[in-house]
Amino acid sequence: MPGYVVDKTKSCGTVFGLRNKLILCPSLTSPEAALLPRKVIIPQGEILFRSEGDFTSVSISYSSERHVGWHEYTIDTDLGRLTSNGNLNKTLYQCFLHALTSHCLPDPLLDHTGTEEALYLLRGAACRSFRRLDLHAENLFLLTSIGALSALSPLRRFIPGPQPDNPATELRWEYLPGLSQHYDFFHDACTILDHARTLEGLYDPPPFFRFPEHHQNFLNRRAAYRNMLYYPSDLHIPDESPGDVEYRSRVVSNGTGEQVAFQTSWSIRNGRPSLDNALPQLWDLMDSWRSLGPAGRGVSLRYTRYWVEFVPKHDWLAIYDLWCNSVIRNRRELSIELSFSLSAAAFSLSRRGHLNVVPFIIIFALDERCRNLRPPPNIFYDFSDGLARQFTNPSSLMSQSALPISLTSARDSLSEHSAAIREESSLDVQSILQQWPDYSSVDFHERWFKKPECTRKIKEYIRLICAPTQLRAYILQLQRIVQHYKYVLIPTTMQYVQPPPSQPPTSSPNKRSYLLRGVLASRTNIPTTTSPDGELLSQLGHPSTSIATTEGHPPWASSDSL
Repeated sequence: MPGYVVDKTKSCGTVFGLRNKLILCPSLTSPEAALLPRKVIIPQGEILFRSEGDFTSVSISYSSERHVGWHEYTIDTDLGRLTSNGNLNKTLYQCFLHALTSHCLPDPLLDHTGTEEALYLLRGAACRSFRRLDLHAENLFLLTSIGALSALSPLRRFIPGPQPDNPATELRWEYLPGLSQHYDFFHDACTILDHARTLEGLYDPPPFFRFPEHHQNFLNRRAAYRNMLYYPSDLHIPDESPGDVEYRSRVVSNGTGEQVAFQTSWSIRNGRPSLDNALPQLWDLMDSWRSLGPAGRGVSLRYTRYWVEFVPKHDWLAIYDLWCNSVIRNRRELSIELSFSLSAAAFSLSRRGHLNVVPFIIIFALDERCRNLRPPPNIFYDFSDGLARQFTNPSSLMSQSALPISLTSARDSLSEHSAAIREESSLDVQSILQQWPDYSSVDFHERWFKKPECTRKIKEYIRLICAPTQLRAYILQLQRIVQHYKYVLIPTTMQYVQPPPSQPPTSSPNKRSYLLRGVLASRTNIPTTTSPDGELLSQLGHPSTSIATTEGHPPWASSDSL
């Protein structure tokens, strides 16, 4: 290939995961280098694929002969695609590779997924511009591989169920990403074969095309009908509803973990938390834990395994802090997040036989009054000895901060040193008790004590014995708020009924369609003239009987005249 060298950039913007490919770029010494596009060379051979995490690894096994067949594709960055000379074998080979290497994110070159590109190619003119299919050619094998059920199109079939009149459904997936396996591969391959059969009427004798048809086609059409909204509107094949059925959810039993999870999710999504009358008062609940904190690492509102192993008394304060920090978040996104995480926590607590404290957490998350109350700064509280902890035995704390005998005036008498420490500790304790709770003016004699260390230890001790009392005052404020939710009624069980859609599901309105029909229809200001018969004619050259409608919608241009 004159003027081309091997490109140092190993990506062509699509077919990610294909190991056997060679990227070529114009040589800098070529005078036409700025005008020449990059190319990709792919060998011809048996296509093998396997799943590696979230991606698919595709390799091509070719023979050990000296000369190996290969396909050349041009990387068209203007139109965002790989192009070839229009040969059917090259096009089908490209379709198969696009489909196998597809990902849920769009390819940078294509601006859409490999699955979508493969379907566009299958429905294009290049896959129908042939005189006849050769029974022994590579193109028929590729077409069969693309359209075979249980390959790129999942296999669905009825199997005997528990009741004779109610069969079950079996679904067989290949080891490929879910969005790579599209029912329309089977449909489009059948369409191309039907076109080939029609052309065989011009030849004598016509060959027989064997294709893996499946008599349970109803299940595949129904799946395609339900999954329309996951793909662009221009990939939808016009088809009537395959006779879908009404779906009724099962009703969960009372007193089960499923019912608790349902009520949790319902309360969050409807903004109506409710406390069970069997729940104790909030402070009584925490007092029964005997301690609070410290929280573990990785506490998040996102749904993770953490919520299945949720231990309330350890992470209560950390979760409350998350609510306060999430006040600026979008409420709808927050409610969806909580519906998953807190439902899992409620389900897990009920299955482990623990008291379901999730209703308290829901109130903290949804009620703005709770968010405005900041808890004390401690990360750990121990009230195993109750709240009435006394200022007892501070002398031992002060003794720990005493100067060694070598730094005091009692260098030669251990008994004198011990007696002085006891006496000074007693005097300082009396001074602290007289000034309680303000003891800032206490003078720890530097002659006998390490004053900074002594002050720090006394402060820590005071904070430790006062923390439970401060926590209880804060919890009582919360308790006055949550009391109002004891009389909120929520359903115990509910059955959801999903009727079959009367119209095919549509894609998101934010997805813009650039089909030729849509572009023409959006041009509502087409000049019109009047024919001799008084009929409105547009400059597209056909009767514009639907230039304006009573609903005020733009007209649809007829595809017949195009």
